[in-house]
Amino acid sequence: MKIIHMIDDFKILCKESRELGSFEAYKRYTMKYSELFNGILKGLYMTQLENLKPMIDSRDFQKSLKIAENNYENDIVQKIINLAEEVASLLNFKEHFDIYLGLELGNIGGFSSPNPKGRPFIYIGLDRVIDQSFLRYFIPHEMNHMVRAHTIKGINMFDFMERTITEGLGSFCPIALYNMEYTVETISNSLNLPSKEVSRLIDDADLLIDEITGEFGSILTQDKMKEYFTWSESDNENKHYLSGYYVGMEIIKRLVDIGYDFAKLTIMPSECIWEKYKAITL
Repeated sequence: MKIIHMIDDFKILCKESRELGSFEAYKRYTMKYSELFNGILKGLYMTQLENLKPMIDSRDFQKSLKIAENNYENDIVQKIINLAEEVASLLNFKEHFDIYLGLELGNIGGFSSPNPKGRPFIYIGLDRVIDQSFLRYFIPHEMNHMVRAHTIKGINMFDFMERTITEGLGSFCPIALYNMEYTVETISNSLNLPSKEVSRLIDDADLLIDEITGEFGSILTQDKMKEYFTWSESDNENKHYLSGYYVGMEIIKRLVDIGYDFAKLTIMPSECIWEKYKAITL
């Protein structure tokens, strides 16, 4: 395992932003980690860096740096490393991997995607306030993505079914690995979603499963990403927040409940998982 600390380069960004402007300084920073940020732009922001200029220009980089420094001082980094090693073992993952400990625009807690060079990695954003209870859910989620993306060659995260099942595996991972009960509280913690919103998901589970699995076979567009896989307090109050994650969790939970091994599901193609799920719901 290799740990990549990005904070020193972010300090350079802070200095250069005063000389070159925020956008140019941030662009230089991302070029130092081009593979990582190319993946983030494509897989999460789903746009080019230039289109994020208003967001970059309004970002308080010094504030982000201070948050990251506090995370180091509070021993959060070592806890991340320890949990990542533990989860790799629980998922029977034997290969070397990298952990990027870094900062971006404060929007991304974690990220993993297939690496063209073949070495698996996770990115953990230190520009957000982090506590240990959050890590117990979050690190398993990101590690699960890393293991799956590295093992299943050619995985397509812009396929709607793949995104649903992959996010379901990630979200269910801490519950499965640490033998937690599947409750409003644990779902809320895993999705980082208010309990009242989780209760709405549970109440409308059958409707949501039909709606979201009806999209299987389609491409994940920006509109679908916003509808099913993101949320903010400014969203329409009638929206079912993170319903794509929740439906994915339900699919995985129901398979685990009848005896499927979670670690094996993690590296199973989504088409196979979907066929197994359909077989038990007919």
